[in-house]
Amino acid sequence: MANKDATDLLTKQKHMGQYGDAVIAYGQVTVASTADNDVIRPCVIPAGTMVHAILIGNGDFDTGTPEIVCNVGYSPVNSTDGPAESAAYFAPAGQTILQSLNEGKLFCNFAPIKFEYDVYLIVTVPTDSATDASATLYATVLGRGVGIQ
Repeated sequence: MANKDATDLLTKQKHMGQYGDAVIAYGQVTVASTADNDVIRPCVIPAGTMVHAILIGNGDFDTGTPEIVCNVGYSPVNSTDGPAESAAYFAPAGQTILQSLNEGKLFCNFAPIKFEYDVYLIVTVPTDSATDASATLYATVLGRGVGIQ
């Protein structure tokens, strides 16, 4: 298992402050190949964000059988702060977005969640495809900056 991180993972997202409470976290990761239990981390969701929607788009990560599947969740940036990782909060295991069949698009459906600490958006590949292909995963997280307590 390995982490596949965006190159600017910890430097991109900022709250809008006096200009409104919208928070848009985004990022991309180009992955040459995947292995069982690889975790792709395209962006950080900032502390104090109430997340309402996640959009994921990408190319075809596999070229054959078995086809690659994944789940979408979050993991703490600092494990001592929390929260506990939830690898499938935003989309359960078995998602087929990394396959060309679904044109690599996923709009995650979940109950809104607020984070008190920074977390990574994670896409986990529990079982790798037998035939990998290089592709780029793009992610956008939409939410409101409600602050931390």
